[in-house]
Amino acid sequence: FGKLVNYTINKSLEGLSWAGGLPGTFGGAIRGNAGAFGGEIKDSVLKVRALDNKLNLKELTNKQCKFSYRSSIFKQKNWVVLSALVKLKKGDKKKIQEISDSHINYRKERHPLEYPNAGSIFKNVDFKKVPIKFKKLFSDKVKKDPFEIVPTAWFIIGAGLVGKKIGGAQVSKKHSNYIVNLGGASARDVVKLINLIKQKVKKKYNINLETEIQFIGF
Repeated sequence: FGKLVNYTINKSLEGLSWAGGLPGTFGGAIRGNAGAFGGEIKDSVLKVRALDNKLNLKELTNKQCKFSYRSSIFKQKNWVVLSALVKLKKGDKKKIQEISDSHINYRKERHPLEYPNAGSIFKNVDFKKVPIKFKKLFSDKVKKDPFEIVPTAWFIIGAGLVGKKIGGAQVSKKHSNYIVNLGGASARDVVKLINLIKQKVKKKYNINLETEIQFIGF
């Protein structure tokens, strides 16, 4: 995905600069309707070609992709994204580069890129789903991305789980919505830590965290 973002910048095309520094592939971004800094991949996609579970070739319009917050028909049905047509517009190359660079620097400063990790573990929490008695507590943490959300990291911090370790897996001290591999962590260590976070946040805030990552073999 990063190569595509750089390509669009070099061509002075506007529409994907929000994804500066975002890891993963373009197909993966479509599958999970990746988003950051107020932008989402669904905002640029016109059509997607994919293979369904019976290896039939499908061509879907944006509406047929059933994009939602960090999801799509491809994720829901486990279809394989082959290619996509996106709509971008001409812009000022210097400004587009500056936006992308600022996002890359943001990630370098705040995300634990020095350790292996799977990216953001949980989806951010819709502010509407925050219990009334906790809304005031988190009102100054609300961000629009793309609707009003509270970054899940704040709930994990509040539950006292920053730095918590199981085996070689640890809730990152740099960004608590990341679980990092300090060395020798197994997938089972990570899953146990995820379940612990869910339990603690549910107990303290009565919020059911939803994972953004997917599990295979569990």
